[in-house]
Amino acid sequence: MRGAEDAAAQDRGSDAADVGATVNEFLSPEELRDLTQRARREAQARALQEAGIPFRQVAARLIVSRHHAREWLAGRIVAPSHEPNMSAIT
Repeated sequence: MRGAEDAAAQDRGSDAADVGATVNEFLSPEELRDLTQRARREAQARALQEAGIPFRQVAARLIVSRHHAREWLAGRIVAPSHEPNMSAIT
């Protein structure tokens, strides 16, 4: 039955399939290797930059938001914001 719940959550575009599981907001090093098909951090950063996936480097680790990776996979561009969204203020 879990498979049906996972499929339904995917169809809704939500993270409901992750209920009960420990989910990190950021991709793990293994997930980052899978996404970029690169093992070295420098090559991973280059691949992320070329793909337009926002990331940060903290010490020796690349930080990639799971949300940004999902949006990229869906064909949507998520640009990092450095300013407040003034259009959202009414």
